[in-house]
Amino acid sequence: MDEDLVFCAKYPFTKEAKEYLSSVSADFSKIGDETIEAASERVKSSLAGSRSDRLKQINSSKRSYLMNEILTFPLAKILASLNGDYFVRKQFASAESKEVYSLLQLDSDDNLMKVANQLLSLEKKGDKFAVPVVEYLNNVPEGKEYKLVNAELAGGRVLLEKETIAKLVSKYVYNSIIATSVDKKKVPKTFIFFADELSKHGRESFEKMDFGPLNPDFFPPCIKNIVLDLRSGEKTAHQPRFVLATFFASINMPV
Repeated sequence: MDEDLVFCAKYPFTKEAKEYLSSVSADFSKIGDETIEAASERVKSSLAGSRSDRLKQINSSKRSYLMNEILTFPLAKILASLNGDYFVRKQFASAESKEVYSLLQLDSDDNLMKVANQLLSLEKKGDKFAVPVVEYLNNVPEGKEYKLVNAELAGGRVLLEKETIAKLVSKYVYNSIIATSVDKKKVPKTFIFFADELSKHGRESFEKMDFGPLNPDFFPPCIKNIVLDLRSGEKTAHQPRFVLATFFASINMPV
């Protein structure tokens, strides 16, 4: 199996993956409905929480599957952006970043360096990886264990384990998806159709979420009403869901 193609399928956000798409003359304005639908399914699986074990599939799949993995990533980013629902984009970004995090931890140090060096100034120091302090602070993951005060420093660099580098890269992937912006006027109508279709799946996914033993009485009135509507099974529009997702993020509650 072509190792370069496998690498691109695992990490479709890298320059190697972009160069591959360019080499096969991928023209997004001429993409067929079947491929756009596959990209839509990639987003839907994130919303449904049904993402399969990509590592196992990628390592045992045919060339056509690998090519599909490379192509559907940028298309899925476009669809999630065009949809306009923050929850849809957030769930897709979260699923993609978690997969990258898992893949990098299981991959070779050489591939980790190959990916991470596109985002950071990374050096191998024994069994650890060194990143300039400023770059680390600009990309530091959430969590007490990642705070600079808990990190090992040497010569103006932070010495990190492989897991932390994987976390830094996954955060980059998450942020890049969230920041994706696409002008609806510049894409074919087929993209708009599939993007709009995601709203239904985003709504269903949001309304099925388990908020745990929350007591809405402790929330502001507007947030309380949204939670109660969701628990009652009432359909909830985009704006209230966006408000709720933003509120939960502000109190460090996973969405």
